[in-house]
Amino acid sequence: MVKFRDWDDFCVKAWELASTDGGSARWSIKLSPSKGVLKVKVTNSSKTYIYQLQDVEAEFNKVKQFSLSMSRILTRFEERGKAKKKPRTRA
Repeated sequence: MVKFRDWDDFCVKAWELASTDGGSARWSIKLSPSKGVLKVKVTNSSKTYIYQLQDVEAEFNKVKQFSLSMSRILTRFEERGKAKKKPRTRA
């Protein structure tokens, strides 16, 4: 598990992980209102990257853009995987 302090470094590593291993990559966002912390986590079967936002209101747009980018990356990977499958034939 790698915890990042710099948002840009986290994004680059997360996008690389999702691009190279989109089949098993996943990401989550978790809010802890009592602590005032938002955690962004990207993981696959062997690596985990975490970034923790302290000022949620100021950095919310970063997370929003990150979410859109991750959705696009993982959707493209899924669509490529579906295109490679052979169509099923009925007996």
